[in-house]
Amino acid sequence: MFDADMAATIRRQRRKLTAWRVIAIAAVALALLWPSMAGKTGVGVTAPAGRAHVARVRVGGLITGDARLLALLKRVERNPRVRALIVHVDSPGGTTTGSEAVYKALRRIARTRPVAVVQKTIATSGGYIVSLAADRIFASGNTLTGSIGVIVQWPELRDLLGRIGVKMRVVKSGRLKAQPNGFEPFDEDGRRMLQEVVRDSYDWFLRLVAERRRMSPEQVRAAAGEGRVYTGRQALKRGLIDQLGDEEDALIWLRAKKGVSATLGVVTYTPKKSLLERLAAPGALARAIAAALGLRVADKTLSAQALDGLLAVWHPALARPGN
Repeated sequence: MFDADMAATIRRQRRKLTAWRVIAIAAVALALLWPSMAGKTGVGVTAPAGRAHVARVRVGGLITGDARLLALLKRVERNPRVRALIVHVDSPGGTTTGSEAVYKALRRIARTRPVAVVQKTIATSGGYIVSLAADRIFASGNTLTGSIGVIVQWPELRDLLGRIGVKMRVVKSGRLKAQPNGFEPFDEDGRRMLQEVVRDSYDWFLRLVAERRRMSPEQVRAAAGEGRVYTGRQALKRGLIDQLGDEEDALIWLRAKKGVSATLGVVTYTPKKSLLERLAAPGALARAIAAALGLRVADKTLSAQALDGLLAVWHPALARPGN
């Protein structure tokens, strides 16, 4: 029978449930806001940042000259407590301009302190341009690197649009304006113009390799290998990297060859993300809620598309029936 005592019990249980929900939401908010609250510089720390230290920065994904990454490198450059910099490069490349911007930012840092690059799974094309800024390049034996070259590509859409009855009308100031665009025929003059642009950028890339790797133009062209990629072992034989190794090897080199004290800790510098960006990150909200409730959940947001380079791996995302 539903009596007053039972009703009171239900109300108490509801209040308790509401209280726990409020606590969980507050914990999630704190977990998401904590990186911003912990440091206004947006720097994640693995050693006391107020002391002299070795800085660690990651350059990953598509390189576009992101303003936050460049601002981060500027902070490293201006910080007198940074005695050396280790850059982890894990990128297939990106825009030539963006890669050049990151390269220049690293070279400015290298004027006053040693810089080492540790190539991770992949450091090709624009990722290799960034690597060239270092005083010494380290890579794993199975890292993919190289791919010295420049590419421009675009879709041809005229036939597709024609099938659905769409025509593009263009008025422009010159015949080569907006070439290529995928909507108009690409003639020989346009191809020649674009090839000149690609060649100019490619020649700049080759000169950069020659300068930073102390190679002759002939050696660089041979090492470029028509834009092919190399494993870390192959790149070492061709003079494109300096040593097979990881961050620990980079630290050993900094201490032995650059006079960096073995007592210095390593501080990880990361660009600050807004709350919206952290919420939008795949699985971020689920992980934050689980952490707030003291639970551990498997992250199922990682797909096979996130795996780059040569694969010798077992991963839960690949462990499906039939695999």
